[in-house]
Amino acid sequence: MGSSRVRNRDESEWVRIPDHHPAIISKELFQRVQELKPKKRCIKKNVHLYPLRGKVFCGCCGHAMPRNPSKSHFFVCKHTEVDQSAACHGLRIAEKDLETILYEIISKQAQVILNVENIANASLLDAKIAKQTEYGQRVESCLDRKRVLYEQVLLKVISMEEYKAQKADVDTELERLRQVHNALTAEISQAKMDAKTKNARLELAQEISAAGGLSTSLADALIERVNINPGNQVDIVWKVKDFCVEGM
Repeated sequence: MGSSRVRNRDESEWVRIPDHHPAIISKELFQRVQELKPKKRCIKKNVHLYPLRGKVFCGCCGHAMPRNPSKSHFFVCKHTEVDQSAACHGLRIAEKDLETILYEIISKQAQVILNVENIANASLLDAKIAKQTEYGQRVESCLDRKRVLYEQVLLKVISMEEYKAQKADVDTELERLRQVHNALTAEISQAKMDAKTKNARLELAQEISAAGGLSTSLADALIERVNINPGNQVDIVWKVKDFCVEGM
């Protein structure tokens, strides 16, 4: 509305009236003819790929900002181009400028990730694994003591009262050891997951530093959408959670 542009509706919005006209031939015959007709291959038009394709939106009205087809590419908000009172009327930003802004932001965060020192992380994990192994062995030792007590009461080496008293002490110690062992297991699992995430971020940071500019692969990996506001103020929605949190 309000412009000379004509846009086709999506097929899901089409209105169809089945059997509106009397059929000349039956549906069965029509289907048979369609199956006999040679299949025509539809040659797709060349799709112009660029890093921010489908990711740039107006921060005021929320509509997508298409890239104009001219030699010097701009992203333009066309939704309110005929409404001069709208805050985003005439809103536009050069593609080159936007890519430069985004790559500068991404590069700074990449340097933060690359400069983080991983002091003694590996040794701490090794120490926890060693401690987990130790407590696992102590759990097995308690289970052996319970088996020995059971054999002793069967052989009447100890009385039932002695067996119950000693077994209660062993069960208490066994429960404590199992709790510590389970806690260590959970800590080790989380530490391994954190290390895996950190390594993935480190590899991504190295790729960013080597790229030299915003590429399609980086944009697809990191950016969900970019909202453009008046004054070329940029608001980025990241795909990677907390990608731009300092000291990450």
